[in-house]
Amino acid sequence: MKKKHIGIVAGSIAVLILILLIGPIDIFSHGYYCDEIDVEQIADADKLGLVDLDDPACIVEFTPLKLHFAGVELYLAKQPQKSSGVLTMAIYNDSGKQLDEVRIPLDKVKASSWYKVYTNTNLTKNKKYTLKFSVSGSASIPAFMLVDEVYLPDESNSGDILINYAYSESTFSFQEKTIIIMFILALWGMAGSCFLADKKLRKYVKTVISFMLLSAILSWNYMYSSINSSKTTFLKFQVDSETLVTGAIHAARDGLNLTDKNGNHYGLGRYCNLIGVLEKYGLEYLSDNNWQEGYSKTMPVIIVNSNDITKKIAVVGNYIQFKNGEEYRITDIVDDEITIKIELDADQLLSSAKNGSLDDTVFFDSSHKKIDKSLVTVYESQYGLQGRLFGYLAKHISEENTLEQLHLFCALITAFVFVVIVILINSKYNPLLAGCFYFTFLLSPWIINFARNLYWVEFTWFIPMAVGLLCSWKVASRKWRIFCYISAFIAITCRCLCGYEYISVIMMGLISFMVIDLLLALQKKEKKHASLLFKTTLILGIIALTGFMTAICIHASLKGNGSITEGIKNIIEDVALRRTNKANLNDFDSLYWPSINASVWEVYSMYFHFPNDVIIGITGNLFPLLCLIPIGIFINEYKNRKIDFETIFMYIFFFLASISWFCLGKSHSYNHTHINFVLWYFGFVQTCFYIIISRIVSVISPNKNNVETKHRA
Repeated sequence: MKKKHIGIVAGSIAVLILILLIGPIDIFSHGYYCDEIDVEQIADADKLGLVDLDDPACIVEFTPLKLHFAGVELYLAKQPQKSSGVLTMAIYNDSGKQLDEVRIPLDKVKASSWYKVYTNTNLTKNKKYTLKFSVSGSASIPAFMLVDEVYLPDESNSGDILINYAYSESTFSFQEKTIIIMFILALWGMAGSCFLADKKLRKYVKTVISFMLLSAILSWNYMYSSINSSKTTFLKFQVDSETLVTGAIHAARDGLNLTDKNGNHYGLGRYCNLIGVLEKYGLEYLSDNNWQEGYSKTMPVIIVNSNDITKKIAVVGNYIQFKNGEEYRITDIVDDEITIKIELDADQLLSSAKNGSLDDTVFFDSSHKKIDKSLVTVYESQYGLQGRLFGYLAKHISEENTLEQLHLFCALITAFVFVVIVILINSKYNPLLAGCFYFTFLLSPWIINFARNLYWVEFTWFIPMAVGLLCSWKVASRKWRIFCYISAFIAITCRCLCGYEYISVIMMGLISFMVIDLLLALQKKEKKHASLLFKTTLILGIIALTGFMTAICIHASLKGNGSITEGIKNIIEDVALRRTNKANLNDFDSLYWPSINASVWEVYSMYFHFPNDVIIGITGNLFPLLCLIPIGIFINEYKNRKIDFETIFMYIFFFLASISWFCLGKSHSYNHTHINFVLWYFGFVQTCFYIIISRIVSVISPNKNNVETKHRA
């Protein structure tokens, strides 16, 4: 075997081992994490006494329920301040073999407080083990507290000793592992491709590797915004919209039907429950000097958010059953329109430590019939295809990981679509234009913020552009044209089923490269090619409109309760008019009047002044200059009779595409300056960078050919 083959095999084995260690084996972990019980929440009646550590009964059987077991937390009572001696804790497996022994100087352990004990052995998840304790060299024997079983962690299999179990956490999340493994595979593939003898195969492999590597870089930035310094904006960006998707997922898990008053099923909805209305993440039950996780510290009272569902269930005479099985009747309520205090007929204090989280409560009406404790209001302004898609995926994801994994899915697909566009541009035009698109997709704060959002599904905006770009590159092939026609219909229909925002820009993105080629063919008087481009562009445009109308009809069948005509009328009145410039002030609340009255010029002017960076490192104040420099370049080239018509057509058409929504969706654009700046990135910003950089390159290196457009397919 040749040395290079040995190297490839050895390297592949090393890469495989590394991937297994990061992924399935999950060897990398850190920290000491424990769900510590607040002992003050344990009622006196539930404290069952003490047991000395040298008592034969002081043996604990337990089963780790997670990976990376890190140790136990001990709560010692009857422990003098200045105690001597050593506490020994030993761990045994189910066959009686000692796996670890930890010796703890008692003078380091404070009485009536949690002490963290670290272990040096890896315990297997879901396997039984035994803890045994002993004390030596101490005049006073410490003791464990015995408590009611409701306070014991799920790991404990025997005994009533108050104890906790700790775990390390995986160093890398599932999302990080996925992208890191993509990096590893791409880098190894890049190295391995150098040993391929077949040039055609090597070129194909390098394309696949480039796709994977470029996608991994984009995906990482879309998941974590590592380059963008504005992390707060990134984490909170459009959460109010995204929670229409996650709200639908929560509703489905609660068994709620996402239907309107007529029983028509939608994909999006606004969700609310005891903790509040889901319009942002991180909602928590009240904890302060008087309340602990929604439980009163002084009375048998709980406090919840005041909303549509809690007003219905917080009724005197109804019942609440807690996680531990205790059930109480509601005797009084106090609603201040922000919170609702619910008084119960309990004869003792309630707490999250004993009664569990309020999330786990069950409500019954006065006749003891179970009632819902959550509510979802459907979002009727669109069909909600993204809600249906992510709702389906969520069924196969654990509840605690749903949001992060759906974010990963969205970020990956967005990255894949962008890299496809970049590769197609590189194939059709040149590496410099492809690079301008790629680095704009990588560095634009607007692109980054939208990329993983579950409501906006940014990838659906750009799939039509990728389809149109492919069609323009392969326009001479009838098979490719037919494929692109079908793809365009599906892409536009799916986009509109996810929402109608920006649809004019998205449709123009579909035909943008075709129109640019058409104008160039006309300029060069290539009549036959121009005729083909015109027919193809016309067909794509008709197909796009057909896809749009198909989505409208599907949505209208819901809005009109089966009547498409009535539904279209409702969509025009409720959805379209208040977003465009054809609305009647009499039909809308005064809140919408300024946007309806605003002129198109006023709206356009608002979007000429960026509130943040154009791309990271280039301040928004330079955007007007970025727009004007290409015009200056065009004038100079006109004077020197070196006109590049292709870049002129790109500049003009991408500019018109971007501002089309500012004009068509004038009212929407007037009210949504916090999001609509993203429309400049449908090719216009990229083209401006390309024009400027390509002219600089041509001056510095006039013989370079990386700015020349490649021959058409």
